[in-house]
Amino acid sequence: MKVWINEKYLVCREGKIQNMEKGNFLKPTKCVNGYVVVSTKLGGGLHRILGECFLGGIPEGMVI
Repeated sequence: MKVWINEKYLVCREGKIQNMEKGNFLKPTKCVNGYVVVSTKLGGGLHRILGECFLGGIPEGMVI
């Protein structure tokens, strides 16, 4: 299953994010805090992006 993050990026459940304008996949990077980030333009951590797309969002006051 794939869903749109916005009009430019498509994400699949495996955590791969594709730039649809360029056709390439974004390269994930591991930060010093241990979290995997893809792009600061997309909102930070890959786990948060996947939660927003596939879990219907992150409720106020909750963490993922």
